Amino acid sequence: KRIYTLVNSWPSSDIVELMGFAGYKAGMTHIIYKDNRPGLGKKKGKDKMCPVTVIECPPLNVLSLRFYKNSFYGTKAKTEVFVSAKMPKELARKITLPKTYDPVLKLKEVESKLADFDDLRVVVYTQPSKTGIGKKKPEIFEIAIGGHSLEEKLKVAKELSTKEIRVKDLFKQGDRVDTHAV
Repeated sequence: KRIYTLVNSWPSSDIVELMGFAGYKAGMTHIIYKDNRPGLGKKKGKDKMCPVTVIECPPLNVLSLRFYKNSFYGTKAKTEVFVSAKMPKELARKITLPKTYDPVLKLKEVESKLADFDDLRVVVYTQPSKTGIGKKKPEIFEIAIGGHSLEEKLKVAKELSTKEIRVKDLFKQGDRVDTHAV
């Protein structure tokens, strides 16, 4: 139905940062490395070939902040605040854009009722035009923010909404990540 996965539950984290990122498969190649794992016997120290997938990760932009409330039937979305009154025309390929909208007024209204909510996630969109895959229509999906305090999450979400989010802002070389793919 869509080319991106739906993450139903996010792990809890003490670090207040975005908990995911998106990328497009650019291709495959292979690497050759020395296998020095213990318990290999004669194969220890030998060259080993391993297939690898190359992922191209264009910057993400925040589309909106989505506030949730816990209920008896699970977590339910209660309100959503778009972060910008002027949105790029590429988003019109995917969603209907609001004609008149005041994000500052709506955000102040939600901040005054912050105690009514239990969680906050950001809705982001990709920028496939900045890749070499030749695609124009962006993907729109939700990413959780780590941490336990809603105020801290809101502060980080506001900072993220004013800039492009790059993969190097979240991950360092050598980090291990879980992947979800279609």
